[in-house]
This record gives sequence, structure tokens and C-alpha cells, in this order.
Amino acid sequence: MLFWASEVLVLVNVTRAIALKKVVDVFRVAGTPVDRELARARLPEGLEESPNEYISTILGYRFIQKCQEIERISDLGWHSFRSLEAQDFGGTFTSGMRSCKTLNERLVLLCDVLHSESNYLRCHLLIGSKRSRFVFQDPHLDCASDYSISEWSRVFYVIRAIQMVLGGDWRPLSIGFVSTFSPSVPAHEYFRGIPLLTGQKTTWVEFPSAILPTCTGEVSEEAFDRPAPETQMGSQTTAELLRKLLHPYLCAGRPSVEVAAEMAGMSSRSLQRLLRREGVSFSTLLDQCSFERACRLLGDHDLRITDIAHSVGYEDSSHFARAFKRISGQTPRQYRRGRALADSAAASS
Repeated sequence: MLFWASEVLVLVNVTRAIALKKVVDVFRVAGTPVDRELARARLPEGLEESPNEYISTILGYRFIQKCQEIERISDLGWHSFRSLEAQDFGGTFTSGMRSCKTLNERLVLLCDVLHSESNYLRCHLLIGSKRSRFVFQDPHLDCASDYSISEWSRVFYVIRAIQMVLGGDWRPLSIGFVSTFSPSVPAHEYFRGIPLLTGQKTTWVEFPSAILPTCTGEVSEEAFDRPAPETQMGSQTTAELLRKLLHPYLCAGRPSVEVAAEMAGMSSRSLQRLLRREGVSFSTLLDQCSFERACRLLGDHDLRITDIAHSVGYEDSSHFARAFKRISGQTPRQYRRGRALADSAAASS
């Protein structure tokens, strides 16, 4: 999401937390004081248990940079994303791929999903008569201290998507990286005989065009209309992006405007001024985040109202009830009863 603040172009970068979780796993194995560095980077608690939440890319790279100052792990991206699995793709892709008749359709779906999960990434299929490429473009490379980490994540998303159809032994024809780094020996062994080309203009995975019509073997019996992915990040307002970023912080209390400003990469004053232009204050934005999270949690009847209040940033459940009623016109208990009746009616119809 791009916007102007104090006459300077600023980028609010957001991405799904699974990417950082993969890096965190490597640092934990190395013995890095991960929890300490996550707190210092102002990242939310419980990040590893919430891989589908969204985080600030700025804070994520701050964490990686500090941990790398301690460990200096060579080719960190390779070690982090070689373990990428099907369940790491997220629900939008795994549910949508069942409607894809061919590998080509699945890769188009992957483009859509990656666009929906990151507001700064652009990708597309470049199809040739014999060879094709899945190409990534990121016009804001300056935010990354080591861009090869992001490049390896994208490369493995493509490779795993294809391997789901063609098997785990499948390998691409070649891989291109924008970064000028030295891929590790294990990476060269995994891609034995396959060129790993650094210093390219874009990131890409090259493969034979002949595999694109391959039937996925997982076509649903329903209509082949593919479900639309989530709203693309680039079309969202700053307030909408911040709501996504603030959600995982609520279980530890209501985050301050200073923390939100760090996520956005600007001063608190600039952030508040920008939100006013969009017709919302930071406190109202926090109330909206708490309300959205509370509505989801109220669907779980095993959770007490008091526990839900704490999970959405309120120490006092009475304060939570008043804030909830101010937005919805109902108390949390009234909302829960009404939702239960609606769910029961829908189930019996």
C-alpha cells in the first residue's frame, strides 16, 4: 500500500506470518534467543501459533537482521524454506486448487493468492513455446537487508505447487535470483545440475511449458469456477492494512500508536494524520480490531466472556462489554445468543 506522508512516499509492507515462522524455526535450532529478539523487534506474541495472521515486513526484517548479527547463517533463505509444505500455503490456495483442472490453472491461482497475501509483490506466468517462467517482481527491494531470503520463499512456493502435481522428485530447469549471493552447498546438491543464477533482473522459476496442461487429478465434481481470493492488499486503505497487522497484538493488550507507527515505518504523528484523512482515529481502529476478533471468538461457546475480553485487549470485561455494545448495539452475551439461534436455524433449514 503506497501513500504520501509529509511529502515522502512511504510503503506499508504486510505479509503472512508463515514466512517469518520458517525463519524463526531455523534460528531456534541454532540456539538464538528468539523470544527476546521477537519482543525487541515489536513483533506480536504467539506468532508461531498464528501463521495465517499478517505481520509488518519492516518489523520482520528488523528481527532477521538482529538474529543474523548473532548467528550469521549462510544462505538463511534456503535453510528456512526448504521445509515449506502444502499446509503452509494457506486456506485460500488449498481450497481453490481443488477446482483447478490443470497445472496452468493452479499456477494462475498461486499468482492470485500471493497477490492477496502481500501488498508489494507482483508475479505472473511468462509462457513460451518450450520453456515458461513463473516471474516475481518486487519494486521495493530496499526494505530487505537480505533479499535472497524472500526470493527463496517465493521459489519454493512455486516448486512445491508443481510438486503437488508432478511428485516430490520434480525439479525446475533453472532458477533466477535478483540477489548477488552464493547459494549454499546443500542448495546446489538439492538442485544438482540445475543453474542457480544470481544477479538477475527478476526472480523466476523456469520449467518446461509441456507440463502446464497436466491434469491435477484433484478436480472437484462441482462447477469449475475458482473461488475469488481475498481482496488484494494493494487495493486496501492504510486503516484496513493496519487492522490486519494489529489483530495478533490484541491478546497481549491494546498496542500503542507508537507500535503501529513502527509497523508502518513512519512517525506516530504522520500515521495519525494519515488515518484522519481516511476518516478514522487510531483508537477507533483499535476498537474495530477488537470487535472483529471478539465476534470470531464469541462463536466458540467454550470460551468465557472474560477470557474473550482479555484476548481482544481488555483487562476489564465490563469495559469490553460497553465497547462491544457501542459498535454492535448488543452486549457480547446477546450477540452470542443471537448467533447461536441463527446457526441453529441455518442448520435445520
